[in-house]
Amino acid sequence: VTNCNFNNNNKIQKLFLGSSLKSISNNPNNKSYSSDLYIKNLKQWFEMSISSNMVGSTTTLYLGQIEAVRDPNKGNQIDHYLWDKLEGAGDYAGQGTRVKVTLPMINEALKEVTEIKNYACIKMTQLEGKLVIPDNITNIGSSVFAACTGLTGELVIPNSVISIGNDAFSGCTGFTNIEIPDSITSIEYGMFYKCTGLTSIEIPNSVTSIGSDAFNGCGQLTSDIILPNVTSISNNAFMDCQLIQKIDIGENITSIGT
Repeated sequence: VTNCNFNNNNKIQKLFLGSSLKSISNNPNNKSYSSDLYIKNLKQWFEMSISSNMVGSTTTLYLGQIEAVRDPNKGNQIDHYLWDKLEGAGDYAGQGTRVKVTLPMINEALKEVTEIKNYACIKMTQLEGKLVIPDNITNIGSSVFAACTGLTGELVIPNSVISIGNDAFSGCTGFTNIEIPDSITSIEYGMFYKCTGLTSIEIPNSVTSIGSDAFNGCGQLTSDIILPNVTSISNNAFMDCQLIQKIDIGENITSIGT
């Protein structure tokens, strides 16, 4: 589905996305769609290609139209790959149950996919606690967890991840420590932009380029930055990182931005 203008349909309050849908985009000139979004399951959502305009700051994502089976011993119990593993699912919830997506659901659903498409969890401020990225994930898209201010503590990105998109964790103000694996060769622009709670970051020797604004606004970052194999550092990569005392750049550097 392309070029959908839901924004001028002010009476639409709920949008149900069928399980066969693979991509959806909105007019880039419009404001974000801000009504409730209903999907069959989180696996579908992570695998779907969506436009950033489809997720607004007031959008709530629900698991809607849940498939249910009739069990005479248990009533109308949900039979779903997530529900029997998650807190709060409810043994007797009926078909069509709406359950707001929480971080335990996200952590569990990530075990079922290999990549997270762009904007999957952007602006989901209701996600609170530690994000766990399992070692079956190979690709993390752009702005996947951008502005998820409730994510806290340490973020460990496993070696299985070979690419991370721009702005993937920008505005995640609750992270305090981030470990980047040596499977990553490029830190894209804005990847950790304004992660204001970040105090420690481990950048592996495999990294050869750092994009613009990659760590811009990380004002609490105190780690020494050692970059032996980096060939390019783009504009404002470490802007407003006042507490960093040491940045060691190797002999391979060919370009440093403003």
